[in-house]
Amino acid sequence: MTAMQAEERTGPGVGAALLAFALFGIIAAGSVVVAQRSGARLIDPWPSDSFLESTDGETIKMVAVMRQVRRRSEAQSFRRAEMVTIAGSGTIDLSGARMAGEKGRLEVVVLGGRTLVKVPPEWAVVTGDSLTLGSLTNRADRAEAQPERTLRLDAVILGGSLEVTH
Repeated sequence: MTAMQAEERTGPGVGAALLAFALFGIIAAGSVVVAQRSGARLIDPWPSDSFLESTDGETIKMVAVMRQVRRRSEAQSFRRAEMVTIAGSGTIDLSGARMAGEKGRLEVVVLGGRTLVKVPPEWAVVTGDSLTLGSLTNRADRAEAQPERTLRLDAVILGGSLEVTH
C-alpha cells in the first residue's frame, strides 16, 4: 500500500474575491449615477444620508451611502449607536454626549468606505466582536478623564477603515 498524498489545490483566493467585490461596487455606483442623470426616480431602501436620534437620546442611528456625512450628537443619556457606511465617508462626533450609566454600545458596519467616531475623553472604547478585512484603529482604548465610562465597539469592516478617537 502506498500512502495517500494530499492534493494541492490552488484557486483565486481572497485577492480575487476582493477584486470582484470592488468591481461589483463600481458597477452598482455607476448604475446609480446613470439612473440619477437620466432623471429616473429611485426607490431607496437605505437613505444615503440619514441620522436618527431617539427623543430620549438613548439611541443614535446613522447611515452614509456613497457620500460624505458628518453628524454631531449631544445626547445626555446615550446608551447605543449604530452606524453604517457604504462606499462613502461617515463621521459621528459623540464628544458632547453623556453616557447613561457606565456602559454603552457602538455597532459599526463599513463596506468600502471610511468611518470616524469621536468620543468624549472619559470614554474608554473596548473592541468586542469584529470582522476586519480593512483597517480598525482605536485611539480611544483608554479614558483620558474621570469618571471612566466604557463603550463596547462591535464592527464589520470590509475593504474600508474605521477610526475611533477622543
